[in-house]
Amino acid sequence: VESARANSEEERSDRATMAEGEEPVSQEVAAALESGADEAAGDKTEFTPKVQVEEVEVKTLEEDEEVVFVKRAKLFLFVAKDTYGGEERTNFWKERGTGELKLLKHKEFGKVRLLMRQDKTYKICANHLVSPHVLLKPNVGSDRSWVFTASDFADEELKTETFAVKFGTVENAKLFQEKMEAAKKVNAGELGAEALEAITAESEEKPADKASEESAAKPADSADALADDMSKVALCGGYKEADKDSEEVKEAAKFACEKLDKGELAHIAEAATQVVSGTNFRIVVHIKHAEDDALHKYLVTVFKPLPHEEAPMELKEHVHNGTV
Repeated sequence: VESARANSEEERSDRATMAEGEEPVSQEVAAALESGADEAAGDKTEFTPKVQVEEVEVKTLEEDEEVVFVKRAKLFLFVAKDTYGGEERTNFWKERGTGELKLLKHKEFGKVRLLMRQDKTYKICANHLVSPHVLLKPNVGSDRSWVFTASDFADEELKTETFAVKFGTVENAKLFQEKMEAAKKVNAGELGAEALEAITAESEEKPADKASEESAAKPADSADALADDMSKVALCGGYKEADKDSEEVKEAAKFACEKLDKGELAHIAEAATQVVSGTNFRIVVHIKHAEDDALHKYLVTVFKPLPHEEAPMELKEHVHNGTV
């Protein structure tokens, strides 16, 4: 009975308080308010992280370069052969990525390279020096796309790749063509860095010029000169030493021998390749002449077009250097 009376008195007290416009306060709320009052009085707790993380400066390796050209584009890679899901695929275009394509000129050395990164991930899609011998070819069925071949280092391994790049507008595609032509001349030593900057400034105000024809490399006068050339590491687009026992070199050497029609191929002494819009093979071959049964030395240059062009090989030049 006493407990019931006490509860009744508490209810009347609460109703009286609510009547005056105040809300009842529970014991939990009262405790929380008391705790907050203690913090307000200066009872503060500080937490020190166990691991201190310092800000790290991330370098893109573009700090020493000047942007000559930058536009958004989509990049495709030509694949001659691969296997996917147990099925072999041949001669198709594979999307490499979409992002900003840049031409970057080194501030100290003046060389120009092409660099493209994927959106968001910033993964490198293409990374190579602009070769003085590279040739931009219009992609079939599009006036906003170019096809070209380069010795690329995007996968941290120097590989000969065939690219197709597609821009959003015809104007951007033409501007890229003009910038590439200027970069080719700069890397070939025909123009200085100052001239490139002048061309860069003018190109925004005038329409792009028609693409120049491919500048063919002058062949060596002798097999000894070729050997000297191959002993040096060439820049992208220059001649570099090739495996003389590879199937591609053998194919080119046999083709040259058949075109010369002097006798049988006896030996491949030296070989080098150059990446253009296709591949140039410069090979020193020994041919056994049918007329005198002696071994004769030839320096030959064979051009092999890109696979998707479905064009035959061509014997561009040959030099007879006597007997072995």
